Amino acid sequence: MLLSLNSRGQYYAMQEMDSIAVRASNDIVVYTPAGYNKTDVKLLIGGIEQTVLQDNPNNYSESRYTIVVDTAGVYDMLIKCRDKIIFRKRIYTKNIPVPKVSLAGKYNGKMLSSIINKQTGLYCDTMNSYLGYKVSSFTLIKIDNDSKKTIVFNEGESFNEKALNAVNNAVSGDLFFLRKIMVSCDADKTPRQTNDISIAI
Repeated sequence: MLLSLNSRGQYYAMQEMDSIAVRASNDIVVYTPAGYNKTDVKLLIGGIEQTVLQDNPNNYSESRYTIVVDTAGVYDMLIKCRDKIIFRKRIYTKNIPVPKVSLAGKYNGKMLSSIINKQTGLYCDTMNSYLGYKVSSFTLIKIDNDSKKTIVFNEGESFNEKALNAVNNAVSGDLFFLRKIMVSCDADKTPRQTNDISIAI
């Protein structure tokens, strides 16, 4: 979000944004009005004064903030100049959509043993790929065609030795269930559960 001052001395949004993402780093740039110093300007979100992340040495009026909000809801964003409110905007905070995870591009259904035998892990779909979401953990359940059950807890997106052994040796008639798949990213470090996967070989 970029905020500047127009000729009437009122703030306006140069780049309209009515919502920001929960637990993500949201960048806001504020330009100091003429006749004021940067130290005269304060940015508040939900009544909490924000800290300037970085000043632009090439622009005496530009201040950059990184806003992180922990919960979804409605907040008032205020800009004060010498303790006088000169800008007010209501913003909505929303959870980042959780990406789906697939095994060889499948969420459910049948898969050839020759395909699953080559898999090395679970990976997030490309939605919100710029956020760098990755699988943080999951539970793999394999039921052989003779009803023998194997349960493997796996940390990270790559299969550990036991999970790799289970998929590498899969044959026709085996069933795979991937449960409690958790994903996270740098902007949203708290692991969040996504879709289950059920595959029949």
